Amino acid sequence: MVGAAARAFGLDQRIATSLEYERCQEWARALYEGYPDFRGFRWRGRQAGSICFVLNDRTDMSALEAIIDRDLGDPEIWARIARAARRCHIRIVSP
Repeated sequence: MVGAAARAFGLDQRIATSLEYERCQEWARALYEGYPDFRGFRWRGRQAGSICFVLNDRTDMSALEAIIDRDLGDPEIWARIARAARRCHIRIVSP
């Protein structure tokens, strides 16, 4: 939910930057319960800045298509995960 859609609910970009996770969860619950056709959110992540998606259980998963499916052990994918973790100050440890 971005732009005009967010404003229709009285929201602005602060909802995507808040560290008050309980408030965000309350909004998500209210939208889920109040709008049966609602399928999920799209927003710009506050840490990495990339576009993020979350879909709820009403989403028809057969309508989604994986463009590229790679193993997490793939060196190209691992490098991207490691760069994102560094940008977000997340420490990755092996099990």
